[in-house]
Amino acid sequence: MDIVYFDFLKSFGKVSHDYLIKKLHSLGMRDKRLYWICDFLNDCSQFVSYNKYISTSVKVGSGVPQGSVVGSASFVTFIDDLPDAVS
Repeated sequence: MDIVYFDFLKSFGKVSHDYLIKKLHSLGMRDKRLYWICDFLNDCSQFVSYNKYISTSVKVGSGVPQGSVVGSASFVTFIDDLPDAVS
């Protein structure tokens, strides 16, 4: 018997923007939707706010925004071929 465990807890933050765009393109998305997603992910930045302190903003090249429809759909697209990779 084989058992495989997957920990998706931090996986939303690991999705590479470049890889996701290439994968969407390879799946046939070549219209305005792809450009919209590129614009959505382009120039993403994040910062930390704690009490009254705010860190400097840092540009990020991976991760999909949690709580957004695009984020969830992007993540599902990112892992959709996972069953093919695991036999």
